[in-house]
Amino acid sequence: MADATTLISPDRASTDLRRAALGALLALVGYTLLPTFRAVVEAIIGSNTSVYPSPSEVPQNEWWGISGGVIFFLIGIGVLLLVLNLPTSPLGRALGVIGGAGFLLSGAGARAMYSLASANLTHTGADSGAQTAALWAVNIANGGPLILAGCSFAGWLILYGLSRTGLSTIGTGVGITVAIAGTLIALAEMSAAFFPAQFLYVPIFMLLTIVLYRRAGRMGQTATDGS
Repeated sequence: MADATTLISPDRASTDLRRAALGALLALVGYTLLPTFRAVVEAIIGSNTSVYPSPSEVPQNEWWGISGGVIFFLIGIGVLLLVLNLPTSPLGRALGVIGGAGFLLSGAGARAMYSLASANLTHTGADSGAQTAALWAVNIANGGPLILAGCSFAGWLILYGLSRTGLSTIGTGVGITVAIAGTLIALAEMSAAFFPAQFLYVPIFMLLTIVLYRRAGRMGQTATDGS
């Protein structure tokens, strides 16, 4: 049986694969920035920001909320570009879209953590402990969309990596690697160990970027040879 990329024109298939590769690249950039951006900025400005800021510290740490929102937005858009341009099962696509949306919601939560509303907790009349607890309730609530995003996208990795279309598009070795990584990410997410799982995304997105761009190039050459 022909794979899904042969059911449409080679030119269209090449375009879809390039868009998917671009999505993987955007997500790769986002996940590379996620653990490094804060350290780089702190090294440049020569000071350390509080790991657990109080509402009174929010204004001077607002850059962290903005950057977190931008980084998660980059990841979410990248994931959506990736999953929407690769043919898979309805369940796989749904999991991928949920994953992308979850990352976007996480970006909104990161921005809310350092927003004007958070800073204005100092004017509520509550003591400093209650203010900080209210602020960090936002961060705790933000963990839900992030875990949902990780588990859902891990499901997409497993389903796409083991699907006939995925195996024929990215190759058996890469497909199995992607599926294994998805399984490990899902297990880590469900055990609340998000940060160890996070580092698996970097090599996986890098691998998908390279493989999809190469596959797109071959499909583009096929379209040129057939014209």
